[in-house]
Amino acid sequence: MTTKESTLNSSAYVLGLTKQTLVESLYKIFYNRITYSGIVIDTHSPARTKWIYTTFPLDKIDNSNAYPIIVLNSPDLEWVDYTYTKRKVPFIINVEIYSTNMAEIDPLTSQVINCIENSWTTLRNLEIRFVRLTGTSYDHAMRDKISVHTKTITFAGEVKIDKS
Repeated sequence: MTTKESTLNSSAYVLGLTKQTLVESLYKIFYNRITYSGIVIDTHSPARTKWIYTTFPLDKIDNSNAYPIIVLNSPDLEWVDYTYTKRKVPFIINVEIYSTNMAEIDPLTSQVINCIENSWTTLRNLEIRFVRLTGTSYDHAMRDKISVHTKTITFAGEVKIDKS
């Protein structure tokens, strides 16, 4: 279990975004929206309790029954001065979908995009603004005898925080 996984809490509600915890808080908000919204559904086995991860689960890489797998990457940030006391923080966050079945990729991509779009009010209430889909990309690789299709979904947005 990674450090990030151990700090995730499905019932956690981030009350405010601060410079000190911005990366963890942004990650937790997106992870919880995708994992617990009820919009992103495991198409392979809805009874599975774990299929969305913080990093790729290497112990499952050669098991075709472990797919689809969703990996939410840590956000990339940039500090931009906004006012004398505020700072704008543009961010990018990537969601990767891995599947052995190409037919699963597009429905899961649509579910993730729909989940984030349906979260705009929640995100705005947390001072996360201008969240938008900036692109998707596709890749394919062979892993031993397993054909793995990958779709990366990139979201960008902006947070305003106090300077300190």
